[in-house]
Amino acid sequence: MSLKDRLQNDFKEAMKARDEIRKNTVNLARAAIKQYEVDNREELDEQGILTILTKQVKMRKDALSDFEKAGRTDLLEAYNREIQILMSICRSSSLKKKLRRL
Repeated sequence: MSLKDRLQNDFKEAMKARDEIRKNTVNLARAAIKQYEVDNREELDEQGILTILTKQVKMRKDALSDFEKAGRTDLLEAYNREIQILMSICRSSSLKKKLRRL
């Protein structure tokens, strides 16, 4: 299963489970991937998708310090959950690639 297919399935599962944070996180990741593909007129491979997902994680981690300074614990918790979701997607696909190489 490709990473795009996995994101699509995660989106559907989050909708069925009514998990708003997971649904929104996966949807934003899918939108970032689609935006890159439209802007550059190229189809991304697995490595390109992982690059975009890591950029999404970095963007959220950078925002954490701002939320902490502002005392926004609600946003801190939400962004930490989003980071966990994105990292789980990145980890699983990276591990599968490493296993395929062996």
